[in-house]
Amino acid sequence: KKKKMDKPCCVGVVRDPNALRGKEFLVGELPVYQTEAEGEGKTGVVVVHDIFGFSIPNSKYIVDHLASKGFSAVVPNFYFRSTAWDENKAFDSPDFPTWFGSIISEDFWKQFLKDFEVAVEHLKKGGCTKISAIGFCWGGKAVAQVAAAGLIQSAVSLHGVHDLKDAEGSKCPFLFLSVKDDPFFSEEQQKKISDYLEGLKNGGYLKAFSGVQHGFAVRGDYSNPSVKEAADEALDNTVQFLSKY
Repeated sequence: KKKKMDKPCCVGVVRDPNALRGKEFLVGELPVYQTEAEGEGKTGVVVVHDIFGFSIPNSKYIVDHLASKGFSAVVPNFYFRSTAWDENKAFDSPDFPTWFGSIISEDFWKQFLKDFEVAVEHLKKGGCTKISAIGFCWGGKAVAQVAAAGLIQSAVSLHGVHDLKDAEGSKCPFLFLSVKDDPFFSEEQQKKISDYLEGLKNGGYLKAFSGVQHGFAVRGDYSNPSVKEAADEALDNTVQFLSKY
């Protein structure tokens, strides 16, 4: 039986940080978390966190996973000038719409792209010859900005918040890993994006998972075998796509 979602974005588990393998440091003024890649690490991946930001360890574990697959992966704190949404704060709080509006504003995106470029330069200095990006939830929307700006070779959004413009604007192959019945990415928009990408034939595609909720790949309860299986499959799809494009 499907549970109804009672919060707008990425409800779920905050993982225990004790098994993290990477390091936090500053690149200029930008805080980042990076894990050393196994192998040469010639493909750099910038991971974009969800609305809960950099302080919870979930997106850092994604960096660890990508590093174990041979990618030079980094997650910057894109909210270091402002604040992430507090994990313990209610979503029906009256300041949520204003706060969310601030992280999708034109001014925010301009600064976000500058910070993203700082992360890209850092990866290139480390020897990366190809740069890709993946993002979760709000981070998927953020990756669409980067794809439209032509800063990356491939893009992946995991349960992002999207409309057709995000696919149309992309200058690179774009993989959308979504959820059926996602309240933030309507079935209509998913179908439009899927049809558009099929016609485009540049390798991008949309895949919708059923039986899991928005947020499953980064905030899922992995003690539930079906959630763990879906999250593993989504990350396998991500790794294959980043390796190919």
